[in-house]
Amino acid sequence: MNKDEDVDVEQVILRSDNDCKRAGNLYKKLNLFESVVISLEVKGFKTRNFIKAPKYKKVAPEWFPECLDFVESDTTSEFIDTLPGFRNRRRLTAAPEKMIGDVLAGFTLADYGNAVAEALKTNKTSWVLLNLAAFYHRMNGDAYFGLECAKRAFHYSPKEHKDIALISMASLLYRGNHAEDALTIARATPNICGDNSMAPAVYTLTGLILASISDFDAAVDAFSAAIKHTKQPEVLHSYRYAIKCHAKVQIRHAL
Repeated sequence: MNKDEDVDVEQVILRSDNDCKRAGNLYKKLNLFESVVISLEVKGFKTRNFIKAPKYKKVAPEWFPECLDFVESDTTSEFIDTLPGFRNRRRLTAAPEKMIGDVLAGFTLADYGNAVAEALKTNKTSWVLLNLAAFYHRMNGDAYFGLECAKRAFHYSPKEHKDIALISMASLLYRGNHAEDALTIARATPNICGDNSMAPAVYTLTGLILASISDFDAAVDAFSAAIKHTKQPEVLHSYRYAIKCHAKVQIRHAL
């Protein structure tokens, strides 16, 4: 099948298939690397209760929340440390996640980073601050430091809040082209956090990862699980239809 025939077949599917119709414009906009984050706010915490606006501007590197400077590397975890992507985290690259800007709580990215770094100086093992630091590095596109901060946040977090750091680590590994490692973490999150995990976010990320490796049936199941755990399922329904549509188009292209 040549390129023109591919386009024609795709257009026929988009016009005639019910799942594609239900997906609407989302099919064309479908981004399997959509950012997924569990913010402090959805857990009932307010970011501005933990960090304050810098009294003066300073953007020297030592003010960035690198986490290595604040917490001794005693946060080993066999579950995480044995993952190939995590072992090679110094080599990981990931595009900046500007779409999670809501976590900034009104700060600019620079002020947010400085404020988190300043707060960590006096509270080096705060799971909240370490998660905020991971968010900063996700937005800044620094996979290595993001993973270091998220790993420490995971270590110090209470069980019911470990999902915040786990989703950050899974997201960074996924965006760093280690989908299988990301999937391992995402799938383990409900077992680690129990019923307290933020299931819609966890299953949404799981679904995106599965779709990216062409496991479309499992991806649809993941979005179905996400839908069951939310009171506002409209967007997730659209994603599920878009994934089903995407799968049908990919299968036809492969013929």
